[in-house]
Amino acid sequence: MTEPTSLPPLMVAPNGARLTDDDHPAVPVTIPQIVETARRCAAAGARAMHFHVRDAAKAHILDTGLNREA
Repeated sequence: MTEPTSLPPLMVAPNGARLTDDDHPAVPVTIPQIVETARRCAAAGARAMHFHVRDAAKAHILDTGLNREA
């Protein structure tokens, strides 16, 4: 097995596929919230981010267009 050679120094994952802002008000759900969270995390030193986009009902959605927008 090979070890990764270039992992980012700090990666964040501010939301998941299941939890929403109904579970905790700080979970970014909308694209503007995800973008603002990414900016704040980058300013704090994060160099990579794993996130999930949502549909209008706040459900996890695998939509390439929404992911590109975010």
